Amino acid sequence: MLDDFFAMNTFTLTDHRSEEVIIRDDVAIHRHRGTISIKPKADTTVLQLDVIYLDVLRKNKNGDWKIYIHSVNESK
Repeated sequence: MLDDFFAMNTFTLTDHRSEEVIIRDDVAIHRHRGTISIKPKADTTVLQLDVIYLDVLRKNKNGDWKIYIHSVNESK
């Protein structure tokens, strides 16, 4: 489903800004926001959404941070 979405649309994230990072041992929380623009390749319409993100990251056994949970919601 996601492959089709990205094949049929142009996706842009602008005005991205990090607002908070909390790190405890091998878990981190990252709160950030930005503006998503989605433009269908077969159309001229552009959908723009101000969104907020909440990511939970975990450090793997090699010490690399990996996204464990990614959440995005429209900003009100």
